[in-house]
Amino acid sequence: SEYLSFYSNWMQLLLDKVMPPFEVAVVGENAMASRAALSQNYLGNSILLGTIKDENLALLKDKKIDGATMIYVCQNKVCKMPVEKVEKALPLIKH
Repeated sequence: SEYLSFYSNWMQLLLDKVMPPFEVAVVGENAMASRAALSQNYLGNSILLGTIKDENLALLKDKKIDGATMIYVCQNKVCKMPVEKVEKALPLIKH
């Protein structure tokens, strides 16, 4: 039926209410490469952002550290301790 796609939208809304999405901010010189490496994994219910420079977007603001690329895994506007390696960020994104 033409309305079947609505079910997936309702399920996504339910998932967002039951388990808020992870917000993953990658900030620093190698942000785009780290973000691409993260994207190689299935990160359902996650939002990825990345920036090389300082940004005013709330999730990215004041997170740049000179000479480092940091990965911040956040949920409900609370971030865990940042890590520098994708391999260390992946376990933080699991429920």
